[in-house]
Amino acid sequence: MQYSESFPLIQVRLHDNKRVYRPGEPLAGTIMLHGMRRDELKSVTMQVLWFTEGKGDRDEGIAYSETLDLRGGPDFPFSVILPPLPLTYYGFLLKIHWCVRVKADMRRGRDLTYEEGFTLTSGQEAHWTEHR
Repeated sequence: MQYSESFPLIQVRLHDNKRVYRPGEPLAGTIMLHGMRRDELKSVTMQVLWFTEGKGDRDEGIAYSETLDLRGGPDFPFSVILPPLPLTYYGFLLKIHWCVRVKADMRRGRDLTYEEGFTLTSGQEAHWTEHR
């Protein structure tokens, strides 16, 4: 991906570009902050969460949350063991999505948020989904 140092950008790279996971597996990757000086940031938070989409109210559950230590960097590796439920679901009236959400709370200007989606499924569905 091309980016310019003149504007801030958040990237999340999942290890091995893996997109399908099973409950209990580690979700590992790296968060990269481009075009941001550490003194421009109040904080950066990483969450692994699920959320619903469809008929009715949106619901959301946070499986893991961490405020990054900004003294490190420029890349921030992470590894989280995924919970057993809820599994990703794509129904007609309701969908359940999983993602890694990174929020950069800026000292000035607009805060930045980035989401990197993945699938949490069990059994043979994981094998089938990976090879579609």
